[in-house]
Amino acid sequence: MKLLLAGDSHGDANYMQRVLNRACYADVGAVIQLGDFGYGWAFSQRKRTGERYDTFTSHVSKFAQQVRLPVFWLPGNHENYDALEDLVARL
Repeated sequence: MKLLLAGDSHGDANYMQRVLNRACYADVGAVIQLGDFGYGWAFSQRKRTGERYDTFTSHVSKFAQQVRLPVFWLPGNHENYDALEDLVARL
């Protein structure tokens, strides 16, 4: 399986959309984002449930579902580690 490696998206949803579009044209099986993904810097709250969610990750998930490609990411030094620890604690 071919992989597309990307890095340093820093919470830029437009960048990740371009990466996923490129992945489609390159016929890869998955995208791996290598650090500085941008998790946990912008949150919204769902009106119905009151649940907080990371808006950037939500956008990337929607793009990935549209193109039917899995996206994996490794944290880097520009993640919100407090928010990431909260996420892991809820799993």
